[in-house]
Amino acid sequence: MFTARPQVLKTYTHAEGSTREVPWEMKTAGVRGRIGGATLRLGTHQYADELRSLGLPRRALASGSVRNVEMTFGDARPI
Repeated sequence: MFTARPQVLKTYTHAEGSTREVPWEMKTAGVRGRIGGATLRLGTHQYADELRSLGLPRRALASGSVRNVEMTFGDARPI
């Protein structure tokens, strides 16, 4: 398992004619990955039907998981 260094990112929102930039930071611990992927099983929900229409399920090329994710969001700033 790996612990990745903190990632500082930006996201954007637009509402009522105003665009804002929101900085955020993500820290992860217990990152795991494997080549060969995992088996995907789709259920009977209408979302599953939509995924089937896109060609799923197919075997994934790789799969991954994260044991712990922490996110901190900063103040939105108009741009």
